[in-house]
Amino acid sequence: YGLILLPTRELCLQVLDEIKSFEKNLPIKSVAVYGGVPKYYQINNLKKGADIIVATPGRLLDFLENGNINLLKCIYVVIDEADRLLDMGFEKQLRKIMTQVNKNKQLLFLTATWPEQVRKLAYDFCSYDPVKIQIGKNELTANKNIEQNVIISSSIDMKKKLLDWLKENYENNKILIFCDTKRNCDNLCKELRYHQYNALSIHGDKQQRERDRILNNYKTDRCNILVATDVASRGLDIKNISVVINYDIPNTIEDYIHRIGRTGRAGKKGKSILFFSYDYYMPQKLKFAKELIKLLNKTNQTVPPQLKEIAYSR
Repeated sequence: YGLILLPTRELCLQVLDEIKSFEKNLPIKSVAVYGGVPKYYQINNLKKGADIIVATPGRLLDFLENGNINLLKCIYVVIDEADRLLDMGFEKQLRKIMTQVNKNKQLLFLTATWPEQVRKLAYDFCSYDPVKIQIGKNELTANKNIEQNVIISSSIDMKKKLLDWLKENYENNKILIFCDTKRNCDNLCKELRYHQYNALSIHGDKQQRERDRILNNYKTDRCNILVATDVASRGLDIKNISVVINYDIPNTIEDYIHRIGRTGRAGKKGKSILFFSYDYYMPQKLKFAKELIKLLNKTNQTVPPQLKEIAYSR
């Protein structure tokens, strides 16, 4: 049987839905294994047998250590979003899991970026003359179908600037807003709802059932603003997001690219907005500003003069 490893519960459910569409015409059965929900139902489903297991590393390793499952007959393994798995600290769990699968396995190792840590893990796992397929260049770049905008503001005025923008652009837009912390997500969502915007927030502290409900409401346009942490920045297939707003600056330019990549998909046009505060400076923030300027130039976007002043001010 096969195993697909993914970094988040939402991706597990998304992949499971795709597999289920094939089950109608093929004699296969799939099971999802992920945290945030009771173990009993997942164990019960595994006991009934499965041809494909879609899992997050933490819950799968828990089941392995408790004897609820063994992977000796697992001969197909897919590690998807490998760089994200490493970013989330799953390397130790991945290595443990890979010692449990059949030695004659076929492995697919999928990653959006190719830094040293990811390369090492890939070649540790794919040690028998692997085939490398690369789409595009090594250097990560933004989708040119996305119109990137930067709004320079003081920290105090940022919320007002966001509300002003929403007042003019809320109608007929499906908007994804990124914040850097769970608390900021919830606080901003409350503020938006106070101003009569149909907004919901999603992050890792919410129960899985609630996260599923929120994502479903967003996908089906029952709400048109989703406020999220980076749990929504990679892999999730949510159609027709027209605007991505970075309310908080991402940690890296790679995170920025992945965030704005939620719009402008499948050849469609998209729009992104980054709020950049000028009233406090940190080395990481200045580094990000310089990398952002390079990215904007590379993708033929407008670079605000004030952003240049901030980036090269010290």
